[in-house]
Amino acid sequence: MAGAATTSEVGEKTYTTRVQLEHRHTDLMTQRSSYEARWKTAGSYILPMRPRFSGSDANSGNKPRNRIVNSTAALSLGIARSGMLDNMASPQRPWFELAVQDAAISSKPSVRDWLQGYRDGILGVLDRSNFYNELGTFFGDELVFGTGCMLVFEDADKLVRFEVLSIGSYALGMNSKGRVTTLVRELSMSAYAAANEFGVDRLDGDTKEALRAGRLSHSCVIRHIIEPNPAADADMLGSEYLPYREVYWQSRDRGQGAGADKPDWGVNLQNGAIDSTEDGILRVGGYHECPIIAGRWDRNVDDVYGTSCPGLMALGDIKSLQAMEKDKALGIEKSVDPPTQGPDTLDARDVSMMPGEFTQVPANSGKVEALHAMQFNLADVREEIATVEHRIRRAFMEDLFLMLAGDSRSTPPTAEEIRARERERAQVLGPIMERHSDDVFDPLIDRVSSVLMRMATWDWQQGQEGLLPFPPEELEDTELRVQYVSEVAMAQRMVALGSVERLLMMGGQLAEIAPETLDNLDLDWTLQNYAQTLGVDPQHLRPEEVVAGLREQRQAMEREMAEREQAPGMAKAARDLSETEVGGASALDQLAGVT
Repeated sequence: MAGAATTSEVGEKTYTTRVQLEHRHTDLMTQRSSYEARWKTAGSYILPMRPRFSGSDANSGNKPRNRIVNSTAALSLGIARSGMLDNMASPQRPWFELAVQDAAISSKPSVRDWLQGYRDGILGVLDRSNFYNELGTFFGDELVFGTGCMLVFEDADKLVRFEVLSIGSYALGMNSKGRVTTLVRELSMSAYAAANEFGVDRLDGDTKEALRAGRLSHSCVIRHIIEPNPAADADMLGSEYLPYREVYWQSRDRGQGAGADKPDWGVNLQNGAIDSTEDGILRVGGYHECPIIAGRWDRNVDDVYGTSCPGLMALGDIKSLQAMEKDKALGIEKSVDPPTQGPDTLDARDVSMMPGEFTQVPANSGKVEALHAMQFNLADVREEIATVEHRIRRAFMEDLFLMLAGDSRSTPPTAEEIRARERERAQVLGPIMERHSDDVFDPLIDRVSSVLMRMATWDWQQGQEGLLPFPPEELEDTELRVQYVSEVAMAQRMVALGSVERLLMMGGQLAEIAPETLDNLDLDWTLQNYAQTLGVDPQHLRPEEVVAGLREQRQAMEREMAEREQAPGMAKAARDLSETEVGGASALDQLAGVT
């Protein structure tokens, strides 16, 4: 019945769908609670303005920053964040390619051109959006807190829009494959903003009353969930049947207690689909793909959140560094202006400690002197601080991102030294890149490419090429795959290609002794695979049919040249045979059967 509050029964209690959402929110927040203390501590020592653990944290500029005395960790974080962006997904150059598994199809010019156009289309959408700015923030959250979360929304102006959520403002849930597919978060909005966003009729009684009374800044708690849609149906139209759904609802925690239910907060539930017809449910929407991109620096297989990261690993050093900086400042201050003592006949207000000042004291009254002897060795303190700073920089991999900048030798490094450093960086960053490929870049490219493809499909249905040209027939029912060609990915591949280069070098040396050994090598496949591994544009290699035609031409030319080289000798032999008489006839006639 339309407008009735559909309920579900659990034991003896009956819950509306809104209360089920409240319970889901509470469960995920409870699972997250054991990480909060570490996140708060790491944030206070590295990024004090970043965490958001309550709605009141928004637009709050008075968060304490007095824990940061030495800025080494914050500076190293900036270098690491920029280094990851440049090495994994640089906006200055393509960082992935699209291909198909079948090499024969990939080598066709039409397929090759379309794949490159599709790749360029995705990169163009990312470049026009706020992706790269948000990705830097995303990496920063991973580096400090071990977990970063980004939402990918469709946008009417730029096709896609990205939003990195502050740590503490959300909780995550994952499926059986370890993929994050559920997110809940809480927003604090003014009554005026909520009315503009969701409409006055959707809001609860308290908020409506605040609006009527003119209290536009009245705060209301809005909760938001994105999760797999239990009512997903590809044959049904409407966002409520898409694979992923989102629901905004107004929390009733204030004065009611978590999960408190009211009769006028029900919704219609038809085969699991929410029909927002009652107060409380503010908006119901859906997504074709999961819009949640969650990166975990390192995690256990059954953990939703990252268990380790540079910021958490170096947190002990960072805290001790701040304490040492304070002690150093205190030691210097005591050395310059030590506590003093003097006879009781002197009034401290009449004694000047300023340089060059003269203080007159009664005879035999004693003198003003330091209360205790200072044994402060500033050099030792600075050395210990430098040691701790070095450990923090190592934790944030600053030495890997600034390899050449840290080289203070008078002679520049050799090419072999640079290659060795690149291999070292690939070995360290390689596993990080692999995790990001699975958790971040694969779902992100899938989401953006799907948005682009839906827009292009609409153009194709109108008989026109829009964002993308018409796909070639060869790609029908063919699955595309992503190949990463970022700095880290290329460095990893160069390590693997080193063995191929050594094999070819050995093959060339053996060929000088025994040329037949080259028959073991498939040089055509080796060259194609080498180029593919390097991420070279396929247009640099000719298609197989063109290569076959060139080889046929070359063989024909070689045959013709061989025939031309043989022609003078054959003519001379024929002349000699014609001049040689055998049995009354020439030898040439005898060979030709002429009598």
